[in-house]
Amino acid sequence: MRFPLLCLASLLALTSLRAELPLSLSISDEPCQQVGQSTYEYLGFIRVFTAALYTPDGQAPALPLAAEQKLGLKILYYRNLDREDFIKSGRKFLKSNVSEAEYTSISERFEAFNRLYVDIRKGDTYSVQYDPAQEVLTLFHNGQPLGQIQGADFARAYFTIWFGSDPVSESLKEELLGSA
Repeated sequence: MRFPLLCLASLLALTSLRAELPLSLSISDEPCQQVGQSTYEYLGFIRVFTAALYTPDGQAPALPLAAEQKLGLKILYYRNLDREDFIKSGRKFLKSNVSEAEYTSISERFEAFNRLYVDIRKGDTYSVQYDPAQEVLTLFHNGQPLGQIQGADFARAYFTIWFGSDPVSESLKEELLGSA
């Protein structure tokens, strides 16, 4: 009797992991649908965050990302993280996904974006939303805008952290794009 209860408890735990982020997200007053969702675990067992990708039609965007499509990435954190952690890892993955010339051309805007980060507490969310009509990337913390950075080139480069050739996690990338 214990084994079936353990299996049921495990199934319920897995189900709750998949239902933590909403199926839709409003980007510039347009409802966008979830493409995919994934949980990132450090060392394979320490849950750090669950992320979800959103587009207007709920379909995975073509890679490399086009500058004409609204795009949202929402992340729910399971542990406290210092803003410096975001800056350090973001810089590492951005540099590994764009050319030196491209990094140089966006570096001032990237540093301005980094200044927007705040310390994260367990249960907090970040959301990064790109609006192509205004060519602006906006960072939200717990639903409140922290600031915006102008430029389709910046947004395209920033999203390579998650969707470039050397992303934060290849399995995370695949699951967010709905191809896992």
